[in-house]
Amino acid sequence: MKAAAEGGEQIDVIAVVDPARDGLHIEVIRCLRKFVSVTKLVYVSCNPTKSLVRDATLLCGPGSNNMKGDSFRPTLGVPVDMFPQTDHCEMVMVFERGQRGAEVDVDVEVEVEVGVEVEGEEKNKNPELVKKIEETLKKPEKRRRTREEDG
Repeated sequence: MKAAAEGGEQIDVIAVVDPARDGLHIEVIRCLRKFVSVTKLVYVSCNPTKSLVRDATLLCGPGSNNMKGDSFRPTLGVPVDMFPQTDHCEMVMVFERGQRGAEVDVDVEVEVEVGVEVEGEEKNKNPELVKKIEETLKKPEKRRRTREEDG
């Protein structure tokens, strides 16, 4: 890899992060955005409703004096029920380098077991989690206007 970089070749790097519940440190997010060779990012989150949302906002948001580098865009989200019959759900997100003005096409595969079977009848263990996932999937995309559109 070092030889290829010294030879001037473009190297595509896929980074995998699996942060603690607090999410990624801000310096890690800055480094990921600045390091242009990272073309894909696989983010494994044990806190999908808090730290993943915050980190995704920083990874996918516009550049600024404080957050340099090209942004990412989410391309795949997969909830993973590693602990059946509990309220806990992991989330694996795939981000790719975004292109300004590019449309975002996100595939979300939902295969979450959040219920338990009681006497032949399925009962939801966590209806709030099911509702959050469904609401997230149904939300219309909020689109920011580009500088070119503003005139």
